[in-house]
Amino acid sequence: MRNVIIASLGLEQQKRIQYVMDKRKGDCLILLHSIENKEDAETIEQEFKDRGKFDIELIPVNPYDYHEILRKTLDAAYNYPNDNIAFNPSLGTRIMSAALFFAANFLESKVYLVKEKDGEAVDVVDIYPIHRKKLTAPKKAILQSLVDVGDEGYPSIITLAHSVGKSRSSGTDHVQHLEKWGYVETSNSSPKQVQITLLGKTVLKLAERWKIGKEKT
Repeated sequence: MRNVIIASLGLEQQKRIQYVMDKRKGDCLILLHSIENKEDAETIEQEFKDRGKFDIELIPVNPYDYHEILRKTLDAAYNYPNDNIAFNPSLGTRIMSAALFFAANFLESKVYLVKEKDGEAVDVVDIYPIHRKKLTAPKKAILQSLVDVGDEGYPSIITLAHSVGKSRSSGTDHVQHLEKWGYVETSNSSPKQVQITLLGKTVLKLAERWKIGKEKT
């Protein structure tokens, strides 16, 4: 079982990526970076390869698109089901850090933060998740129904609700929550069409693997 660390890369203090990998004995680094610091990410990748010490995977993201960052982070984590996954959100934009914190909480993974003194890294602090935001069984059923029906989605919320045995009001409530979280999207037309987002597909995939959910109506 390997120690996989998912980290975000900023424009400054980039040596803290290596610092955390060394202090926490990482075996594999998944590095999220922007287009602006692609060359920096490639330099880190080459340094790691030259040392022959770590595996590394680079993932380009829009550093201001929360849902894209979260989706790509969870997709990356999905590829390491048998490994220990932790997160290092010490660098990058606040939105990147927020997405990594949410992913860590979702997966019940540790977060590594760099402790500083006079601007220098002096230690790594481990933060443990308190709880996981769980999908209720009806919300999982709605996401699965949207996956099953395909890219066109459902022509209305009521049709979707009936497909999972829920009333219109109940279905509307669930869809509103899922849309707020970025898992589904609805049209501005009447009736509202409903489609699952890429993030929603990823969350459902992870929920099925790790049985993330609680039987609540």
